[in-house]
This record gives sequence, structure tokens and C-alpha cells, in this order.
Amino acid sequence: MHLPPHPVQAWRTFEPVYGLLQQLQTGSIDAVQGRPVMRAWESNELVEVAPALDGWICCWKRIVVGEKMAIDLKPMVTLYRNLKYGVMLQDRHLAQAKACTDACYQAYLRIPRGRMIEYSKTEQIQIELESLGIVETQECTA
Repeated sequence: MHLPPHPVQAWRTFEPVYGLLQQLQTGSIDAVQGRPVMRAWESNELVEVAPALDGWICCWKRIVVGEKMAIDLKPMVTLYRNLKYGVMLQDRHLAQAKACTDACYQAYLRIPRGRMIEYSKTEQIQIELESLGIVETQECTA
């Protein structure tokens, strides 16, 4: 738990986001009932992109603050907003989102696995509390 994640585990963690970016680079995206979808983490299920990216960004905001890193997550927020509201993405948006994801991936490879699990669990607890109405819902991407 004191060591960084194995590169294979790191890739599995980031694979859905990289897959989404790769698909968007083709100029299209899969959708169900008009809503963009992507492959889920740890399964082959399709999940709606907007809530998945919101959770991803919220978790990374926790990590960036907690680890005192200088990673700018704005490109991912722009990607999220454009996909959520159906705004056309430009090549520069995708390039910036990929560069941001690359920076997060490199950071992930350096942070001890135990701390990454703590950040993830904290975010999962926040999501659960919001879904139960115990705390006010806060979009990290708002």
C-alpha cells in the first residue's frame, strides 16, 4: 500500500478515459437515448459520460489538492461541459484533455496506492451521501 500502483493497474484505471478520448478523436461518440456513453471502470458496461467524468474530475480535484500538485484540470472540465451540453468539441479541446489526462496518469504512477485508495473512497462516500440527500449535491465541474 506504500508503493505506487503497478503500471498494469494504472493503465486499467485510465483506460476508460483514454478510450473516450480516442473515440472522440474520430469525431463521434456512442450514445444511448441521445446521451453520450463510455465503457465503465472494471466492467464492460456502458455508463453515461457526464456523471462518469464529473466523478473522475471530482476525485482528481481531491488528489491535486491533497498532493499539492500543479495539474490544471480545466481541460477535463471543458470536455465534460461540452459533452454534457452537446457543444461541438474542437481538436484543441481533445489535445488539452489528453495532456491533462497524461499529467494525471504520470502523477498516479508516483502516488502510493494506499493514498489513491483513500482519495477514491472519500469521493465514493461523497457521491453516496449526495445520492441519499444527506449532503447537498456539488458538481465539481460546475
